[in-house]
Amino acid sequence: MNKMNLELDMEKLSKEELMALKNDLENNLDEYTKLDKKGIEIDPELLFKTQSCLLMIDELLSA
Repeated sequence: MNKMNLELDMEKLSKEELMALKNDLENNLDEYTKLDKKGIEIDPELLFKTQSCLLMIDELLSA
C-alpha cells in the first residue's frame, strides 16, 4: 500500500484555516466511524494521527 506523507506547519495557519482544518478532520473521523460500523477496518495509525492533529489544533486555538 502506498502511504503519503504530508507535512504542515500548523503554527503558521490563521485561526480561520485552523478551524477549517479541524472541521475537515472531525468530518473524517465521523466517516471512519461509519465505515467501522459497516465492518470496514480503519488503519489505527490513521485514527491516531487524525486525533493527534485535532488535539494540536485545539492547543493552538486556545493559545
